[in-house]
Amino acid sequence: MIIEKLKSPIYKFLYILHNFFFKIKFYFQSKPYYYFINEYNSTYLNERAIEIPIAIEYYNAFFKSNETLEIGNVLKRYFPELKHDALDLYESFEGVINEDIEFYLPAIKYKFILSISTLEHVGFDGDETLDLEKLRRSLNNITENLLTEGGLLIATFPLKYNPSIDELFASNFFQEKYVMQRGLFNLWKQVSIDQGLSGKSKKDTAFVRQIGIGIFTK
Repeated sequence: MIIEKLKSPIYKFLYILHNFFFKIKFYFQSKPYYYFINEYNSTYLNERAIEIPIAIEYYNAFFKSNETLEIGNVLKRYFPELKHDALDLYESFEGVINEDIEFYLPAIKYKFILSISTLEHVGFDGDETLDLEKLRRSLNNITENLLTEGGLLIATFPLKYNPSIDELFASNFFQEKYVMQRGLFNLWKQVSIDQGLSGKSKKDTAFVRQIGIGIFTK
């Protein structure tokens, strides 16, 4: 159980209060999910509260240990027992492959590729580094060289942060596209694509307001 992984009494209290007494849930594609509460990165206060439950739902449905790749090392931070390949250019973490997604060419291909709030940093690490085409080149590598026929890619990312990923999200690259929007007290709801792409930019708010969720099937 998740509660057994919580070390802080405060987060255990929040978890019990949130999931057992108030039973606060969010809905994605009309399906109810509990918010994810964890000390690491204070998930209760940010977009991880919804990204992790959605990602785990797909992970459990499509996971095979030698056929799953995570771009950006996120899930293992919360669930170290998970067994899948994780690719992260910078992060030093046991079992993580430190290679650039644009050039990564493994010996195998993957049936399931997952990325949680990572693709928006590809080619865009702030004002000093800006290569808007790097994301397209990286996604081309993913779809052409990393994903098997019939394989699935699911990615979450903040909107109004990297103009390249906003443009990609507005295009027809993803066959399925969804937007989750933050409300008061870090409560989220699903809204239209237009609402997501017309929301406030990062410069206008200290928090991510809209999360895009894109699904690509080869």
